[in-house]
Amino acid sequence: MEKVSRDAASTKVDTKKQKAYLSSDPLASTLRPMKELSQQDLQRCLSKGTDLSFKEQDRAIWILQSRQLKEWLVAPRSRALLLNGNGEGSPTFSPCTLLTAKLLEGLRQVQPIICLFYFCSLHTSDQREDASTLVKTMVSQLLHCGVTYDTSFLTPKDLEKIEQNDLNTLCMLFQQLMQQIPSGILLFLVVDGINFYERSERRQDFLEVLKVLLAILEERRNLAFKILLSCHGRSSFAKNLVGKENTLTAPSVVDGSRQGWSEQRFRKALGQEISNLGKE
Repeated sequence: MEKVSRDAASTKVDTKKQKAYLSSDPLASTLRPMKELSQQDLQRCLSKGTDLSFKEQDRAIWILQSRQLKEWLVAPRSRALLLNGNGEGSPTFSPCTLLTAKLLEGLRQVQPIICLFYFCSLHTSDQREDASTLVKTMVSQLLHCGVTYDTSFLTPKDLEKIEQNDLNTLCMLFQQLMQQIPSGILLFLVVDGINFYERSERRQDFLEVLKVLLAILEERRNLAFKILLSCHGRSSFAKNLVGKENTLTAPSVVDGSRQGWSEQRFRKALGQEISNLGKE
């Protein structure tokens, strides 16, 4: 996939026209169903916590209480983190899924944080669901996060390619929208279950998308951009792009209390840190 670059579009759009602009934008309207589907995905994952065994819940708690996760969360600068759950989750749900869903639930309650997310394991049954679906979902979430964008850089041909899930065009669009996020915003991007994409025919395109995300992380120095990738087992390929220093791997055997996940444990581990993000 070749990188498509264009001059960044202007961000000086009248905020008073924001609501009308977004609602009348054909691009936002076209992608709205994907935003609604992603909300359903998150709720589905949040409801699956009790399906995990106490052993699997202890693995999620081990990651939750890890120093490296907390450092990534509170770091004032952009940073990526790869979580290797190193466990045996169900085909669609693992300790990492529980952790990332709960983290998103907490972060989405803090303003002005923007959260983008995608659960790979929920998008594998259809061969047409691949890296382009991931980017298209992220674009949809960006378009409906309360920021006003100038999308006049898109041509009719671009819109046609977006409809056709052309990965190059979708990545170009995502990059241009990210360039318009106001400075000082804290933006989290969470992709769970990357093993479903990096260990299949989806691998090449997924890794190209990951390269685009990491490039944006380096380019937008005035934006706190946090990328969290989670693998139900151990990453085979994404680890080479993220780097060993940005990888957290749970031990193969987690000696936990077998008391299970609880909201109290989550709040004790990261609750204050998440609340403080809204005060910075």
